[in-house]
Amino acid sequence: ALHCVEQRIFTPLLEAIGRAFSEQLAVKAQLLQQATRTMQDLGLSAAARAPQEEAVRILQELLPAEHEEVLAARFQLASIYLA
Repeated sequence: ALHCVEQRIFTPLLEAIGRAFSEQLAVKAQLLQQATRTMQDLGLSAAARAPQEEAVRILQELLPAEHEEVLAARFQLASIYLA
């Protein structure tokens, strides 16, 4: 059942985020993080890794390393790896 949720909901969602917000990187990072939080809550931690890694990369490019958004995104990524 979770595989179907991943394939039918999250895969198209992540693709749409990538297309629609390719020029608005801050918005893209926020949307990716929200999607990965939901994926993790549903038990799709493995599938959430790549989009969260992308969100961290984007935020690191846009903000200083010690910015709270970067730190929060890194923390979220760590929690995905620990799940």
